[in-house]
Order: sequence, then C-alpha cells, then structure tokens
Amino acid sequence: MRFLIIPAFILLLLSCKDEARVSEPTNTEETRIREIGQKAVSQLLTTLQKKLKTTITNQGILSAINVCNFEAINLTDSITQTMDNVLEIKRTSFRYRNPANAPDPLERAALLYFQSTYQKTGNLPTDLVQKISEKEGISNRYYKPLQMKSLCLNCHGPSTAIAEDVKYQLKRFYPQDQAIGYNIDDFRGLVRVSIK
Repeated sequence: MRFLIIPAFILLLLSCKDEARVSEPTNTEETRIREIGQKAVSQLLTTLQKKLKTTITNQGILSAINVCNFEAINLTDSITQTMDNVLEIKRTSFRYRNPANAPDPLERAALLYFQSTYQKTGNLPTDLVQKISEKEGISNRYYKPLQMKSLCLNCHGPSTAIAEDVKYQLKRFYPQDQAIGYNIDDFRGLVRVSIK
C-alpha cells in the first residue's frame, strides 16, 4: 500500500498542461512504471558517474565538464534506445545549467512536490509516478530525485569552492548557468523517465 500524498496545488498544476490530466495509476500500473523507471535511472546514473569518475581521475575536472556538455546527452539517448517501453530520459531542475534541461509544466509540479517535502521534512520522497492522459493517449512518467554528492561539488558547489579554471569553462559552455551554490546532500533536481 502506498502513502503518497500530493498537495492539492501540485495536482492542479499537473492538470493544467495543454489539457493533460494527471491521475493515479492502479497499483499494477504503478509497480510496472516504477520498475521500468528505477532500472532506467539506475543505468543512467551508474553510467554517467562511472564516466565522470574515470575522466576526473585520468584527465581532471575540466575534461569532466566536457563529458557533461558533449557526452551526457548521447549516454542518455543510448540508454533510452536499449530499454523497451522507455520513450525518453531527462535530467531537470529549477536551477539548470543547460537550457535544454529546463523543466516543462509537469516536471515543475514534480520538482515542487519534492522540494516542498524536502523543505518541510528534511527528507526527499523516494520517487513519484504520474499517469498522464492527453489527446495523444496515455503516457507515464517516473521521477527520481537527485541529491548533491561530493563529486558533484567540483562543478556545482559554492562559488568560492569552485576552481577558477572550472568557473571559466562553465561560463564558456553555459553562459546562463544557474546550477552552482549547492552543498552536500542538497536537493539538486530530478531524473524523469517517460514510459509508454
């Protein structure tokens, strides 16, 4: 039995996207969506973290920025292509670095849910499942929260803790960067998996 309570204002926001309606999936649907979503997120984060750690160890932090800028989208796409029923995987946040990762209205509502729960309780919900009905049919989304880890602080930490050459490189690639100033264990954003 699940005890997921979503505040009414978030359900309202979820229902406002171009006539999209968000409803509760059945227990069977939720189990299926969660299983697929967890597998996709695990594969993405494991692959990305391994690539970043290897790059930092062998080539340094500046090269890790290149991984995020040039290779992360390809890694994400390759995972999507290898998984049945996964339509898309996306990382998103209120404070995004790459404008391509800006949240859509449904993602904003999910971010609000995680952020408000974290602010009230100091804990993040494990995940969130959405069943979405639109003109095109029914789709599903699985969301997994991201928290800051020590490795991430090299590029996402407080400005005073980021090396000057790293700041310069980030400014070059992401002139409108909003993704710094985090501390360890801060809520960073979400991985969203769209599932058919």
